[in-house]
Amino acid sequence: RRDALIGASKFTTRVRDLVRSKGDSVRATVGIINVLPNVYNAIPRVATLTLDVRSIEKNEREKTINEAINIAKEIADEEKLEVSYRHLWTAEGVDFDKEVINAIERACKELNIRYKFMYSWAGHDAQYMTRISKVGMIFIPSHLGISHAKEEFSSDQDMTNGLNVLEKTINILGES
Repeated sequence: RRDALIGASKFTTRVRDLVRSKGDSVRATVGIINVLPNVYNAIPRVATLTLDVRSIEKNEREKTINEAINIAKEIADEEKLEVSYRHLWTAEGVDFDKEVINAIERACKELNIRYKFMYSWAGHDAQYMTRISKVGMIFIPSHLGISHAKEEFSSDQDMTNGLNVLEKTINILGES
């Protein structure tokens, strides 16, 4: 019995375990799994999935991708499946402008708003804007950390704080 969905499921779980073992340096998501035939009473003979791997460090990202490929090959052997892969896209991480980041930090301090520095693992327009402008980002808390989904929720106070930090940051940058 060659069940491609079992292979895809094992791959998803093993990649999750791999990434967890690396701490906070890498993120990975299997965001899409399609199977053929996609019917309730037939064993899937084909499973196609996407794997998105992100890291601040290019070498760590490439190492994780290679480890994931090896995991896929191991699972294919275990489950008597065939595996193939192709690289679709790479987006390099970018550093935001120190002056902008410092202005955001100063705004938070002056407004007595708690803050923390964090990496944005998502792909944003800001990645491309760094080529032509100074860039920084202000994130506000989302309930349960959920974002980019209909369940996303931020309180009125958090949204107000974010706007106040943005306004203060613009004023600070305007002074320099």
